[in-house]
Amino acid sequence: MWGRSIISRVGKLLSPEARTALINAGIALHMPSRRRFFRRIERLIRTDAIPCVIAGGYAYDAKRGRITRPHKDVDMLALEEDRDAIIAAFEAAGLRVKAKRSTRLVVTDRVWCWGDVFLFRDVGGGLAEIEGSDYNKIIMRVPRDVLVRRQQGRIGDRELPIPCDDYFYCMAPFIANEDDQAFCRGLPHSPSLRLHTRPAPEHPGYTLYEWGYDPVDQTTGALISEPKPEASGARG
Repeated sequence: MWGRSIISRVGKLLSPEARTALINAGIALHMPSRRRFFRRIERLIRTDAIPCVIAGGYAYDAKRGRITRPHKDVDMLALEEDRDAIIAAFEAAGLRVKAKRSTRLVVTDRVWCWGDVFLFRDVGGGLAEIEGSDYNKIIMRVPRDVLVRRQQGRIGDRELPIPCDDYFYCMAPFIANEDDQAFCRGLPHSPSLRLHTRPAPEHPGYTLYEWGYDPVDQTTGALISEPKPEASGARG
C-alpha cells in the first residue's frame, strides 16, 4: 500500500494531466498482476461461495462478453449482514482486508492490486441502502431482491457471477464512464422499476435515491395505476 501512498503524495505536486499520465503508467505497468488478482478474486467468489458478486466495470464487460478497456481495480457487491463472512474468507485466502468506511471494504494482495467490496444495509420493507461519500452526499436505496438476484456473465472462457440487469439499470445514473452508462440504460429491465428522489431525513444534507417496483397485475403483467383522489366537494 505504501506505493500508492507515495504516488498520491507525488501526484499532488503535478498538474492534472501529468497526474493522470502517472496513474495510467502505473496501471499499465502492473496490468498483468491486476489480471491475476482479478482471476483470483473471481475464483474465490465462485469456488468458495464468498457471498458477493463482481460489479463495476468488470461486470459491465462480463455482461458484454468482452473486455473493453483496462480496469484499475475490481468492484464487488454484497450485503452488510455478510460482512464478517466475507472478511474471514478473503483473509483465509491470504488477502488483506481493510474497512475504509462502514459501507466499503478494501481487499489487497500487493501495492497495485486491490478490490472494493460495497456493502448494502438491509433497512426493512424489502429494501437495502448504501451511503455515498461525504463528497457526493447521496443515499442509494434499492429493492433487496435486486441485490440478491444474480446472473452469469462471461469474459473469454470464464463465467463470472454478476448482478441482475435491474441492478445495472439502477446504477446507470451514477456510472461515470459514458459508454458503460449508456450500455446499462439499454439493458432490459423490469418496466415497473421506478426512481423516487427526496431529501434523506436520517442524513441531513444528503439526497435519497430510492428505487422501487410499482405494483403490477399478476394476471396481465400491466402496471396498476394508483387511484386518483376524489376532488373535495365533488357532487354525487
